[in-house]
Amino acid sequence: MALDYNQPNDTTVVEDGNDDRIYDITDENAEFPGGERANLEWLSNNVQYPTLALERGIQGRVVVQFIVNKDGSLSDLKVLQSPNELLSQEALRVVGQMPRWKPARQGNRIVRSRFNLPINFTIRDEQKSK
Repeated sequence: MALDYNQPNDTTVVEDGNDDRIYDITDENAEFPGGERANLEWLSNNVQYPTLALERGIQGRVVVQFIVNKDGSLSDLKVLQSPNELLSQEALRVVGQMPRWKPARQGNRIVRSRFNLPINFTIRDEQKSK
């Protein structure tokens, strides 16, 4: 049987305040306030397409990974995938400004969890003419 080091086993005693493990799989995932639709709307209102990337026609998907802490704050932001450094920098900037998230739950406990967020940078027709 393979052990899942992100999950407590039968011999693990977990004290709620002292459990600082980072979970990759949880009973309830961390969530942006208002859910996925609110997250997409927030991103579309706050992402500022980098001018140089726009001029060069650079577009694509950036995947940002971060930790959602027990208080909903985000930490340890890093880019996992990106077509270009200009888009990476903007993705990190905007994720760093996000409001607190609803933290993940494991059983009846609030836990820290890892989250991967894809952000799509697509040049729209109205942006091309600027």
